[in-house]
Amino acid sequence: LSATWTSPVYAFFHPRPIHKSGKINGKSREWQEFTCGATNCTLRGPLGRIVWHFTDTKDAKVAGNLKGHAEGCWGTEIVAKAIKADLDVGSTRESLKAAKLKDGSLDAVFKHMDGKAPVTFSHRQHTYKETWVECVRWVVESLRSTRIVDDAGFHCLMKMGRPHYKIPKSKTVSQDVHQVFARVRARVGTMLKNYDGHLSFSTDAWTSPNNRAFVAVAVHFENNGEPVCMLLDIIEVA
Repeated sequence: LSATWTSPVYAFFHPRPIHKSGKINGKSREWQEFTCGATNCTLRGPLGRIVWHFTDTKDAKVAGNLKGHAEGCWGTEIVAKAIKADLDVGSTRESLKAAKLKDGSLDAVFKHMDGKAPVTFSHRQHTYKETWVECVRWVVESLRSTRIVDDAGFHCLMKMGRPHYKIPKSKTVSQDVHQVFARVRARVGTMLKNYDGHLSFSTDAWTSPNNRAFVAVAVHFENNGEPVCMLLDIIEVA
């Protein structure tokens, strides 16, 4: 039956429900006990955060009661965005696990992964840990120096009207950037080794204005029908 769990709604619950059977109102029944994946389940009933889903009915593949609980606990808009993003259950669950946000902030997570709509922003202020993560993402994706988080102008923009707002130090961001690089490098290496198809490599060489020579190596491949070009390394030629 788990093979039919393709709806993103299942991502709002723990991946391994408990199968049970017994008599209810004198009838033998079978059901699955799904546990809500929210950090703070707001719809706790007599069974706590557990939701029953009967599997011995004609509409066993329909997750109406699970969707209802998810909408009540996470919010109707969040569940709708997850369904609209059209991601598989695993990807949706990873998004929820990585974000662990509240009050509509997940809207930006699903839109970012969907890639077809502009990212919107929540009215809720980032926690310190979220600010920390966003600073690391910002300097990496926008190719910024980690010292920018110590810039007086940046602090003015971030702290005006909220002087208590905490911003991570550039040294902290720099350490995390190095950790992210090491992990991404390992993941890219594994991905390329396991890639089921042809990989094309290209190189380019040039000399900078101060007469220093460099060589760049890139890999080209196809992912879900889309061409991908990934820079692997830039080497200075002695």
